[in-house]
Amino acid sequence: MADRIRAAKQSTTMPPPSLELPLTPGAGIFDPSIDAEFWVPYSAAERAFARMRRLANSPIVSRPACLMIEAPTNHGKTQIAMRFKAVQEASVGPGDGEMAVIPVIRFFAPPGSDRRLMLLRMIEELGAQPVSSRDATALQNQLVHLLRRTGTRLILIDEFHQMLTGSAGAQTAFLGVLKDLINETQIPVVVFGLREATRALQTDQQLGNRFDVLEMPLWEPNESFARFAGCVWMTWFPEDSELFESPNFIQRLHAETEGLTGEVVKRLRAIAYRARIEGVAKLSEEYARYVPWTPPSRRRAGIG
Repeated sequence: MADRIRAAKQSTTMPPPSLELPLTPGAGIFDPSIDAEFWVPYSAAERAFARMRRLANSPIVSRPACLMIEAPTNHGKTQIAMRFKAVQEASVGPGDGEMAVIPVIRFFAPPGSDRRLMLLRMIEELGAQPVSSRDATALQNQLVHLLRRTGTRLILIDEFHQMLTGSAGAQTAFLGVLKDLINETQIPVVVFGLREATRALQTDQQLGNRFDVLEMPLWEPNESFARFAGCVWMTWFPEDSELFESPNFIQRLHAETEGLTGEVVKRLRAIAYRARIEGVAKLSEEYARYVPWTPPSRRRAGIG
């Protein structure tokens, strides 16, 4: 990083942003280099990957262990699930000629605890046509058969808290189907969601006992946070990292983003848009301060 900082010192300091230019991504401008998805490793995500790899590689047992990854909104849950799935898919070979090997499937939990829609989404993830759109028993039988054919060893369910929008009866039925699937296929399940979803799992004691909980802590304004934010910024401006060694800037960035991973990326992306538009190459604290931003708690409260 020291070499990058020395190189950055030769760049000109960013002037205050023009108030006449679009302020944020999506304001009539598209820059593929800034909008593109990317991945920056960080310790909390690596811990989640390690736990998921252990489950995926565990021996087949009648009652497999499962995992709940719990984190607040916009704290990297979906990106972790997507990244893990992509890495696992890249490491497998061809299937049996008729069915591809699909080591991991990922889908979003349906709203309303709709167990039929959950089965349909899993079948679609496996690249198959459902035998029925209405018969949940037929769908479950088809899904069990497909999971065995594709060699699937881990099921990821994102936004698991969406099941909470269903009635108490629907939630009970939904968890019952999930428990049956785990029993029949002997495949571990990882669910991603808010703390409320963790409590919902415990309403089925047998199922809840199989799920360990891994909490994703909020960032603290420390060296690890500075390193992560700096790596995000250098995705767009590889020679500019000096400001991320400033305690004042790091404290301010942490306060603006409230320690949420997704908010850090979103905030820095907004600044990067303005910097790219204006042709500047070196970030200053003054420049960052003048790019408009509303912290997430104020947005949720409707405060601009």
